[in-house]
Amino acid sequence: MTVKLVWTPLARTDIKKIYIDIGKVNPQSAERYFQRIRSRIDSLARYPRAGERHPEIFPSARMLVEAPYVIFMRRCRMRKMRTFALWKSSV
Repeated sequence: MTVKLVWTPLARTDIKKIYIDIGKVNPQSAERYFQRIRSRIDSLARYPRAGERHPEIFPSARMLVEAPYVIFMRRCRMRKMRTFALWKSSV
């Protein structure tokens, strides 16, 4: 079952910052990396039960890794999946 993907303002800010930071060094890499992140998030919209569960954050929270970042999403009402943050992993 496909769900609609909704980006929160925080997630939009996060992805723009990632794109700009990488783009300062290599604009082509920034575009490729953005496309990889987008593809991972889109796959979670198609397969909402994919990704590692993190109920300690939200009951329906899922996490994807696109190193060195982790992407957190949660399922909400009306078949929507919200991307709520992208964080750089320290590992």
